[in-house]
Parts: sequence; structure tokens; C-alpha cells
Amino acid sequence: MGQQKQKITPSLWFDTQGEEAAKFYTSVFDNSRIVDVTHYGEAG
Repeated sequence: MGQQKQKITPSLWFDTQGEEAAKFYTSVFDNSRIVDVTHYGEAG
């Protein structure tokens, strides 16, 4: 039986500067991309 390739789906959570961090991580890891960005207000 062949080995299955494991798929990793990371999720990052930041109170501030999250987009900057995500852009940094996608620049470091090959074949990575930002799929979605969600902004929440003060109550979020």
C-alpha cells in the first residue's frame, strides 16, 4: 500500500498585524497562499 501525503491546513489568529504575518509566512513556504482574510470589529 502506498503512503498517503498528509495535507496540512494551518490557521493563524492575530489581534494585530495578522495580514502582515500571513504575507510573511506565505513568502517563506513554497506553494503557500492566502485563501481568505476575515476582519472582525471590537465585538468580534
